[in-house]
Amino acid sequence: MTEMTAGRSRLRHDNSAAAFAGLERTRRKNGDPRSDLCLRVVVAQSDLKPADSGLRKWVVSLMETAAGVRAEARSKGRVLTAAAPNLSVRHPLRVGDVVSVYTRIRKVGHTSLTISVEAYALRRYLQEEVLVTEGEFILVAVDDDGVPRMLPFAA
Repeated sequence: MTEMTAGRSRLRHDNSAAAFAGLERTRRKNGDPRSDLCLRVVVAQSDLKPADSGLRKWVVSLMETAAGVRAEARSKGRVLTAAAPNLSVRHPLRVGDVVSVYTRIRKVGHTSLTISVEAYALRRYLQEEVLVTEGEFILVAVDDDGVPRMLPFAA
């Protein structure tokens, strides 16, 4: 198991085969071949906060991280989150769930990207995958000074 720090939260990655059992048959549940797996994390007890009963803030932070990873890869540089206009929490997360975050580029502008993000949870003992949160993030490509810059053409 390895740890990676993203912002102020710690994400635990469990690479054991048992943690991912059943995920290969449920990948891209929405059937969209343009939707790519971006992050996969196991929910730990330390991720629970007293005021966040369903880990809503934690999963939205994870989704924003995944959108940023996808946007940085497309923009070939830094990006900033400008807005998250559509977020929908459908089900709470539980300790032991394996969370898979899928991203898809919905729109490309001159300086901005709209990324569609879906978070699915594989329930620990049920081997059932459910959509827990979905939304869109608008990210803007910026230079080293934080000024918006043009996106490179897609190759």
